[in-house]
Amino acid sequence: MFEQAALNNGHSQVQYTVYNPTFYPNIPALSTLTPGQNLTQVVDPKLRAEYSLQSAIGVERQLPHNTVVSMTYTDNRSNHMPQTVPINTPLPGTFNPLQPLSATNGLFPYGYNAGHINEYESGGVFRQRILMATFNTRFSRRVSLFGNYSLTYAHDLPGSPTDPYDFAVDYGRSNFDQRHNFQLTGSVIGPVGIRLAPFISLRSGSPYDVLLGEDLFGDNGNARPFLASGPGSNIICQSAYGCFNTNLGASAAQNYATSNAVPRNYLTQPGVVSVNMRLYRVFGFGPRRGANAATAGGDMGGGGFGGGPGGGGPGGGGPGGGGGGMRGGGEVEAVVCAAAVAPVAEEAVAAAAVVVAVAAVCAWAVAAVVGAAAWAAAKPQTAVST
Repeated sequence: MFEQAALNNGHSQVQYTVYNPTFYPNIPALSTLTPGQNLTQVVDPKLRAEYSLQSAIGVERQLPHNTVVSMTYTDNRSNHMPQTVPINTPLPGTFNPLQPLSATNGLFPYGYNAGHINEYESGGVFRQRILMATFNTRFSRRVSLFGNYSLTYAHDLPGSPTDPYDFAVDYGRSNFDQRHNFQLTGSVIGPVGIRLAPFISLRSGSPYDVLLGEDLFGDNGNARPFLASGPGSNIICQSAYGCFNTNLGASAAQNYATSNAVPRNYLTQPGVVSVNMRLYRVFGFGPRRGANAATAGGDMGGGGFGGGPGGGGPGGGGPGGGGGGMRGGGEVEAVVCAAAVAPVAEEAVAAAAVVVAVAAVCAWAVAAVVGAAAWAAAKPQTAVST
């Protein structure tokens, strides 16, 4: 930030722009060209570091059959976020966007000859609310399932305002405002050590802007059009998005805040459904860690899978683990992966997340009923005699 401000101070660099050149390949001397407006970057004397506050409240519950469910509400707030503000923008009501930018078109706070002045400020804000529900269950020693769903609302101010004299017109949906996000992962251990690991992800698309492609404020930036009630002259209508007025007139900037301007990040990209399936098996090689290897003085330590983390080196008679474990020389993992990604509508993402969540809950309920029935059947009966 400070490096850019020192470099673009209005004196170290001068920019020349030639429109519709016809002199190639004979490049003219700089003395024959008119320099364009300087781009100066300065730092606000009141610049301060941003800070963030996060508060959360949640509840977690242990359910039967190794299942844990939880719900958490999180509120994130950030203040004094960095912004780049064009402070030499013509005063409101003095610039005519239908005329080219000139010394007579607009009243510039620092004068037209000062050029474009971008000031680093710390007036940005960010607000985010997240409601997240998670579940983690292990149906059996071979089957486990984990999933989470989050509902997100996020609003902020952009890094550079559309109207430098009214930041409020830009407060709206943040780029992080992805409404729905659902993930489901699992692990299934099949016969002969084959493992299946599915991963399903459903998430909403990111918001994006509708831009007019015109400079309405004299700050060399794009602005958003106005919403229109129906078709007409200079009206662009799209059935999926609505109607937009592209002919805003000379007083567009002056009426921008009070007119029906398109909100920031008005549209949303399609959501994405991603399905990944991983099928793999681990093959061990080298001497087996276990009672036989311990007798030969090969391994050190015991532990899970019949042996400890020791390698196949000279252990010198350390205590061995149980028999039938992993091999000490190493492991090779054979993996087969398949993936599919597809765009979907916003409503489809929410519906699919609900369907998958309900299916997961139903599967857990079925497993719980089956487990309870099996436990009741295996419970010993006590005879009572009189």
